[in-house]
Amino acid sequence: MHIYRLSPTDDTRLYDTDPALQIARVRPLGLGQRWSGDWLPLPVHALKKPGRRRHEIEADYSAIGAYVAAPVVSARVQALVAALLGERAQWLPLAVQDGEPRMLLNLLNVVDALDPGTSSLRRLADGRVMDIERYAFRPAAVREAALFKVPQAPFDVLATEAVREQLLAAGCTGVHFEPVWCEEEPAPPSPKADRR
Repeated sequence: MHIYRLSPTDDTRLYDTDPALQIARVRPLGLGQRWSGDWLPLPVHALKKPGRRRHEIEADYSAIGAYVAAPVVSARVQALVAALLGERAQWLPLAVQDGEPRMLLNLLNVVDALDPGTSSLRRLADGRVMDIERYAFRPAAVREAALFKVPQAPFDVLATEAVREQLLAAGCTGVHFEPVWCEEEPAPPSPKADRR
């Protein structure tokens, strides 16, 4: 089994909004909690990347990317993820300036699956996890997780091999799949010598 961290590809158009709106409305979504207040479509525009010369595509998978990396998805990705996660995903509309409609994915599927004994974690002085340098999961906890987060890295969107295959088969654009963990398969039994 493989687990991947999802992020936009380098040629994908990222989105930006007012920094105060990102802090007040987007950053809390990393905590895996349902947005319970009124949600007016968040106004977003293409993120200006300094020194960028090549063309960026409006892809199926992107992010609001200046202060946080919250997933922004097309209707195609929304349909796939909604079928997989149901109520474990919340869809919040964006008001995209000069572009196709997009939704902000509030991923509510937080799975306590990290194996802290074999993961490599960088911690702050108070013991909180600052960064995960190497992921290691408890296999039983991620086997049916599909698309998920872990409490120690609330802004990382993680996916199983099955989700990766579905997104690729559907032709979804803009998704970079960074392998972060591979469950070691048990070695096949060695053939026994015939001792007749």
